[in-house]
Amino acid sequence: MSIKNLGTKSSAQDNFLQPDNVASLTATDVGTNRPYLATANTTSAASASGTGGSVSLSWTQPGTVAATAYIITTTPSTYEHNTGSSSTSYTFEGLASNTSYTFTVKATNASGTSSGTTSSSVTATTVPATPAAPTISSVANQSTDVVTWTAPATGGKAISGYSWQSTDSKSGTTASTSVNVSQEAGTSQQYRVLATNANGNSPYSSYSSSFTSFSFTPFSFTPFSFVPYSFTPYAFTPYTFVPYGFTPYAFTPFFWLDGGNALAPEISIRSVSSEDGLININDIQVGHVLLAKDFVTNELVETTVTAVDSFDDDKAVMIDGEVYSVNHKVLVEKNGVESFISVLDIDTTFKKYSYIQEGFVDIFSIEQIEFPISAVNITCSPYNNFLTNDVILSD
Repeated sequence: MSIKNLGTKSSAQDNFLQPDNVASLTATDVGTNRPYLATANTTSAASASGTGGSVSLSWTQPGTVAATAYIITTTPSTYEHNTGSSSTSYTFEGLASNTSYTFTVKATNASGTSSGTTSSSVTATTVPATPAAPTISSVANQSTDVVTWTAPATGGKAISGYSWQSTDSKSGTTASTSVNVSQEAGTSQQYRVLATNANGNSPYSSYSSSFTSFSFTPFSFTPFSFVPYSFTPYAFTPYTFVPYGFTPYAFTPFFWLDGGNALAPEISIRSVSSEDGLININDIQVGHVLLAKDFVTNELVETTVTAVDSFDDDKAVMIDGEVYSVNHKVLVEKNGVESFISVLDIDTTFKKYSYIQEGFVDIFSIEQIEFPISAVNITCSPYNNFLTNDVILSD
């Protein structure tokens, strides 16, 4: 009987004791899909659900004295929260993104509150902040939109990439803070962007201001910085010039020129077979004598048309917004070597000669498209190139 009475007395005494400090306190960053929050929430009753960083806390309650609730204090912010529960875990929300915290947990009951146990430091992380709206510019004389934005706050995890969208349904991803978008010439669109890190995606930014892509007129350009010349048909004096400033190169044996449609409605070729020295591409016939360039002597010479063929196609290649027939050859440069090659063999590692900028420029986008085209093939001998009213063409 004495033993039983002693036990009853001990249990009754426990009911009047405060609990011991908690043990095995751990604090783990939640991170995944947590919305960015610049400043910790220290005003709500219990760190608003769904906002800011989140840290999962767990602990054990040693001894025989039960706790009826736990009081948790954050540092920094010194925000105190009473769990109101005897559960030995709690998820703390409303924390500032990319901020290191410690948590002090005190066990409490009707008899008192323990002195508290403090966790190791843990950094609360979230998705990145919402980026600011992008700004738009253009590649000079090309229908390519340059979309640029500023990297937002990371949320505590490195930004791994960005996703962008335009109001004309184009979209893509990139690891940088800018992207070049090939657009239809003369069209207007807006852009928005979001940032991604290991925790997830930020919200999309606001849309940029509306931007109208550069509108170009194919084949209307001033070539190579030389002044158009005049001559008397059948009796002209050749002269020397170097149109690009590079060593002459060998041509492939077949050249062609787009003509007779919206791509090149009016192409005139320098000819000694006409009174005014010009002949429209659609009027070229076998036997016509054209002006050409001798790339060995750098002189203007005569060459004779040996074949003329026309064809239609329903496919084309778009390079940075400019449309070419699939047979077109473009003057390009790669690794210091300049040559005319087919548009089907070009990729973004090449630079393309710009007749407007009078130099080689980067290529940003190439795509094959459905596009009705009419074209004229012209073969000449002994020089398989010819001058238009503006430029020397090898195609």
